[in-house]
Amino acid sequence: RTLNQALLEEAKQLQESFDRFIERVENRKKYLTARKELMDNHRETVFQQIDAYYDILQRQIEEKRNKVKEQYKSIEGREKRRLGFIQLQVQNTEENIKQVEDNIQNFT
Repeated sequence: RTLNQALLEEAKQLQESFDRFIERVENRKKYLTARKELMDNHRETVFQQIDAYYDILQRQIEEKRNKVKEQYKSIEGREKRRLGFIQLQVQNTEENIKQVEDNIQNFT
């Protein structure tokens, strides 16, 4: 073998080694890009699930709030009717007392 052939062979080996290195770097780059896309997709999915969960919670809270308001209105209405009935009883009692007083005055 001549020196020139040996240098050419060594250059060829170096080129092949360099090409394999470049291929490994490119493969690693593809892997990392794919991994990043996978992580981004997973992140988006998780965020959507979190948003959906909090939307459900918010809707449940709103429903509970409205239910409590309706219960309060029901209790308030019942108490107003009860107080109105008591007020009518008091008025009737006052009228009865007044009639008794009038009857007593007319009698005497």
